[in-house]
Amino acid sequence: MKRDKSKNICVYYFGADMPWEELVVHGFRRRNTCFLQSIVNNNDVSKVYIVRQSTRRNVFKNIFKSKKVTKKVTDIFIASLLPERKWLPLSKQINTLFTKFLFLAQTGRTPKTTDIIWIYWIAAFLFAQKINIKGRYIFDVDHNIIGDDNLPDSEKDRVAGILTDIGHKSEYILSSSRSMVRWFEDKGITNCITARNGIDPSRFTNKLPEPDDISKISHPRILYVGTLSKWINTDLLIKLIKKHPEWNFIFIGGNYKTGLSSELEALPNVTMLGFKLAEEVPAYMKNVDVALGMYRDIDWLDVDSMKFYEYLAANVPVVTTNYHPNINVDFNELILSSNNLSEIEEMINTVLTRSDKLKAEWNKEALNFVNNNTWDSRIADVIEKL
Repeated sequence: MKRDKSKNICVYYFGADMPWEELVVHGFRRRNTCFLQSIVNNNDVSKVYIVRQSTRRNVFKNIFKSKKVTKKVTDIFIASLLPERKWLPLSKQINTLFTKFLFLAQTGRTPKTTDIIWIYWIAAFLFAQKINIKGRYIFDVDHNIIGDDNLPDSEKDRVAGILTDIGHKSEYILSSSRSMVRWFEDKGITNCITARNGIDPSRFTNKLPEPDDISKISHPRILYVGTLSKWINTDLLIKLIKKHPEWNFIFIGGNYKTGLSSELEALPNVTMLGFKLAEEVPAYMKNVDVALGMYRDIDWLDVDSMKFYEYLAANVPVVTTNYHPNINVDFNELILSSNNLSEIEEMINTVLTRSDKLKAEWNKEALNFVNNNTWDSRIADVIEKL
């Protein structure tokens, strides 16, 4: 169906990790920034404003500085003029007027009720509500926040209340987690879309040289990319590494509320590379033999792992735990999964001993999957619904 080119959609984006002019240098690494980049890429979107909470000093600095970013994207900085206290009459009303002035001064327009207010994560929603911006709210959450064991039990009721409020105030709720969608639907909030993650294939098209810091590591090389968190099946991972000293395991990523990196670093067949920039990662993926996914098998942990898309884009076979029932269907049976150690070992051996013919066939199927599951296509689907 031919797309209507007359659309003139304006998006106010809340929840970017940093201003646009920094993102284009730092790279688009996470779901929120990848979605943001694809919103900017979308032909039906005429203008994108990235709204960020800031200080009064930075606000006025931004108003008077020359804009050096693309005409389609503008960074907007918002701050309160007065502290909102009971003893300070009309402080809230004055701040509301000041916010309207800041939007007008930085954009030449005021937000309209027909504009899209795209929000990633709870803090961004609370900020948008605080400044009372009107429009069509789209709330995006990548995983099941309520189930996440990083959320203290003492916070669950408060967060559940906020999410319920978000559900009622949003035109659509987006999540890559089916269990998060089910949670909203159980609350009677049915305006939910299972919006999966995606990939930017252009990051993986160039021939990439072998990085110096792995050049002396012998094959087979087994790579894990991602945060070392409580989500990982640590016990299974450690057993796998210890049982196979002939395999060299490479980890890219740092700790999050764990000390897993120290435990891994103590193993002789492990190399810890720490954090790498988004543009650096493809070179590592293209120079290993197998890629790992090691999530725990828990109902709420049904994340649509971005690294799987990247592994496939780099043409590296994936072996993962079978951590949710849709994992194989979601990735067109291209990845191998099991929660059994001996089966995982067998899968890795199968990948390592594939014939050139089977490798070529798999590479072709992986490329087709990647090209059909881009970030741009995900955003196009959502924009069509709007």
